[in-house]
Amino acid sequence: MIRYNLIVVLILLAPPMALISQTDENCWSQAHNKPNWRLKISLDAPSLASPAVHFVIFDHDPVPEFSAAIKKMRDSFRKQLCQAPDSAQREIIRNAQMITSWNQVFDGVETKFASLSPASTPRLFIASSEPANRKWIVTKTAMLKRESHIVCWSLPVEVKVGKILPITLSESNCLRLDSIYEQAMEAINERM
Repeated sequence: MIRYNLIVVLILLAPPMALISQTDENCWSQAHNKPNWRLKISLDAPSLASPAVHFVIFDHDPVPEFSAAIKKMRDSFRKQLCQAPDSAQREIIRNAQMITSWNQVFDGVETKFASLSPASTPRLFIASSEPANRKWIVTKTAMLKRESHIVCWSLPVEVKVGKILPITLSESNCLRLDSIYEQAMEAINERM
């Protein structure tokens, strides 16, 4: 069953990046051109409310785009928050604003998403023939059960030619979007 899931994910990734299972890792160079760099990605987030995270690899940091999206929508966001009848509704609206703004950083991304689940796929290998330089492993939003915070991962990694870089997405290195959201909203309030 795991092999089947990996094949499906492999089809979803666009060249020049490819996903291979741990058992196929040694066979990579026999079937394909040898990649410039590789990542071994695993997920260790037991408090994750969703069963998997969806990720892509960026060549740039998407966090400034997230802040810009919030700043661009500030008037609309404020109006929506003011119209909420109570604090519970304000929290729901605020979370929706964060998720929508984070999703905007993926506009124009041509590479398809891969999925990483601690239960079905403990680790994935990503191999690429792209030049080795700084990359970001960027996920869609997720929620932590115990805290009800909207989180994601945007981890900078320095890939190196001929090296396999192990990366673990964990609760300790996730990005809490609420703190960035609040900073962007405060910066806007200070200007007014």
